[in-house]
Amino acid sequence: MYLSKLLLLVSPIFPFDDTCIANLNTTDVVACNNEHDAGFVETEEAFGRNIQSCQSDFCAFLDYAASEGPMGMCSCGIVFCSNAAYRAPTMCDEGNEYLLSLAHLIKCTLDAAQEAFRQRKEIISAKNDSQVKEDVDASQSCQDLVSCEESVLKSATKAWATRYCSRYIDLMLSPEISPNGEYAWIEECGIDHPTVAPLTALCMDVFSSNVIDEGAGIITYLDSGVPVGTIEANAAPSSATTYVFTGVAGLFLSSVAMLYI
Repeated sequence: MYLSKLLLLVSPIFPFDDTCIANLNTTDVVACNNEHDAGFVETEEAFGRNIQSCQSDFCAFLDYAASEGPMGMCSCGIVFCSNAAYRAPTMCDEGNEYLLSLAHLIKCTLDAAQEAFRQRKEIISAKNDSQVKEDVDASQSCQDLVSCEESVLKSATKAWATRYCSRYIDLMLSPEISPNGEYAWIEECGIDHPTVAPLTALCMDVFSSNVIDEGAGIITYLDSGVPVGTIEANAAPSSATTYVFTGVAGLFLSSVAMLYI
């Protein structure tokens, strides 16, 4: 379902700080999905349309090589456009444009996930209210699921976005993606900053500031605090075999996350 598609997009680069989905009980996830299947279908269809739009916009926003897409993603998490008009950036100005387009892609996908979460929560709450009136216990499995989905989305903070961007740049500079130094020019694109490295400052200025609003997590309508998180990525990059993003749901996900598809 929607959360698996969100995790698929970000996890190869830098997973969210909250990983509760890996610890969810498989039976509970199935039970909640079955309990609200009819309502969830509409939510998933709307989310699917929204992320297709997000992916198309990524390609269209690249002025230096605008195309209609479709957007693709290699198994290591680097995104591109599967169109003859597309090419990778070759200088700092183009790199900044690519990074900004990537920020819009992540924000657009997070916004779509937030809306899907809101709708799913409303569906579950409405049924729980009717069950209370009928003296039926509300589904604990759905309560646990909502709590986990909320925690995952709340962990999409500005600090997380900066680390995601830094990891993305590190991967672009790695021998896997840049075996002959094709992207070495990126190292000259940083921004001077009194306390952080130039490329980190670039991520803060161009990427994370356009993904997450100042001082907020992606779920901005909740009263509870937003965790900053300090988890470091520990998964080694996988091969750079390319594939179309929408056709590979399930890679890099736990067995529980697969139930969302």
